Amino acid sequence: MLYQREKIEKILKAKKEKAEAIKKSRGYSEDYDEKLTFDDILAIVISATIVFGPIFLVLLILLYLVVIIW
Repeated sequence: MLYQREKIEKILKAKKEKAEAIKKSRGYSEDYDEKLTFDDILAIVISATIVFGPIFLVLLILLYLVVIIW
């Protein structure tokens, strides 16, 4: 029984070390703070432009047509 418990603990320890190695390889660290960097803000602005840009373009065209017709 003790042998099985040690074996399970060894497997769990290996899995935990592997997960930590993957995190470190992807750029995560334990002292990572959640502050927004310039790259994060730039990505948000570009994403918002891609998503909302066409919507505002259509709304502006409709507003232009309404003003011309009226």
